[in-house]
Amino acid sequence: SYSYWLREKGWNEARHLSFARLDLGLAYVVTGIFGVATIALAAVTLFAAGIEVEGRNAALRMAEMLGERGGMASRLFLIGFWGAVASSLVGVWESVPYLYTEYVRLARRGAHEGHGSHEGRGSHERGSHERGSHERGAPVDPARTVHYRIYLLYLALPPIALLYVAKPVWLVILYAVIGSFFMPFLAGTLLYMLNRRDWMGPHRNRIPANAGLVFALGLFAYLAITELVKRFGS
Repeated sequence: SYSYWLREKGWNEARHLSFARLDLGLAYVVTGIFGVATIALAAVTLFAAGIEVEGRNAALRMAEMLGERGGMASRLFLIGFWGAVASSLVGVWESVPYLYTEYVRLARRGAHEGHGSHEGRGSHERGSHERGSHERGAPVDPARTVHYRIYLLYLALPPIALLYVAKPVWLVILYAVIGSFFMPFLAGTLLYMLNRRDWMGPHRNRIPANAGLVFALGLFAYLAITELVKRFGS
């Protein structure tokens, strides 16, 4: 979703690259601080008392124990935890409908170009001219398209329905499989795309960035294999 936010912000030139790096760097630093702080709070509350909890009960139990040391501490923890979860959901809920809308647009363009190739050179040139005229006009906001709003609705309804039914085994396994492959796929895709000279030009990845991506690819590939073996081996 971050690339779409950059486009909405208007950061689409090389001079905006430093701003984007600073923005991402601050975001990663704040995320790291939040993660370390949460682990530290769990160490002095749950683990110090010998309490073992899982899932959503962990945050609520931590809030209860922090409330014993002061009501304000419990409220601040819950507000911060809600903010972290809500910000994560916003990224997913915006990026997935955007990706679906882009897929529909590219699929329609490919079908139109394939159809135009059978209509002769003259009609193809006219179609290219018309498409070029359209592309030079005002860009269409994907968030205002029907496909974006339909997929956004689809993204909202199934999770609500699953709150009232038991989790089927196949859904748990499917979530584990897809989740285990996401990070290796992302690292590999970034490694490929950010090193294409014809795409990135002078902004291609350098050795430190590539080394980090290769490390991430190997690490998450190992974790994915471990997760799959644990799920299917048992």
